[in-house]
Amino acid sequence: MHVLLLDAHYEHHRYPFATETPAFLLPVVHRSLLRLTLQWLRHHDLGDVTLVTGRNPAEDYDLAATVVDFDLNTAVTVERALARIVSSHRRTEAVLMLRPNLHPLPDLRAIAADHHAKKRGVTFVKGSAVFGPGQYAFGPPALVLLSAIGTRVMANATLQRPLAEIPRMARRKGIPVGHFDPCAPIVEVNNAYALFQANLGSLRMGNDRMLQSRGLRQVRANLWIADGARVGDIKVDPTGGPVIVGANSEIDDGVLMRGPTVIGRGVNVGKRACIHKGLVLDDTYLSNEDFVAESVVSPRMRAKVSSG
Repeated sequence: MHVLLLDAHYEHHRYPFATETPAFLLPVVHRSLLRLTLQWLRHHDLGDVTLVTGRNPAEDYDLAATVVDFDLNTAVTVERALARIVSSHRRTEAVLMLRPNLHPLPDLRAIAADHHAKKRGVTFVKGSAVFGPGQYAFGPPALVLLSAIGTRVMANATLQRPLAEIPRMARRKGIPVGHFDPCAPIVEVNNAYALFQANLGSLRMGNDRMLQSRGLRQVRANLWIADGARVGDIKVDPTGGPVIVGANSEIDDGVLMRGPTVIGRGVNVGKRACIHKGLVLDDTYLSNEDFVAESVVSPRMRAKVSSG
């Protein structure tokens, strides 16, 4: 099976972090959404992966490292990626197309089994967005699985929004189309609340082995740090969830934190600051006595607040 990962920026320009970092590089418990997606694909023995993006990986260290670590192919457009597949000796294989900013990820084996059992040309899974407690909105497909016939037809089409257009185009051409309903909604992490909830959910389901597998070490109850992090004399609420401090971050004395909380890489937190169930993205600076509660903080957001 071939896999095409669509850069979220390729189809939408509404992500609040778009000028700061691609949505798929945002962190969920110290790993980017893109890496989590690629590990999920490896778990299903899928290694032929193409990242469809207009970005130059060489301009972003994290993106370049991911491309190298997972031996990714890259393509500027979906049309070019599909044309490469159709012209290859593996053109009869199915194609999986999805965005790499989804959380949680579905059971791919169940999707593939349903797709083949019902002899479809296209199977899609609807995506959803979350904006607040209980505030869900269901949108266009977030994942599409194509049989060889669907791939050949779509390779000659111009697709501005591939995931939304492929099922409609397949129906017009008489190709069997159906949808698959996963056990849990697939949320597109495209706003601060969705990002916070993805981290919160992962930390609630996490355990010591999971945290250790992500390169973190426990230094005291509920406090996990990555290599290079420097943590002063801080207080961690023992009644909360885990607090994770990323690589090369500095936490000054007197800071009070309650989990679940994730501190990104290169973050500086001033003395006597308080972070209560927060997500602090990479390279953020928090001043002395700053207060963060159940929210996401990033350099771009701080700049907007300061100028607003």
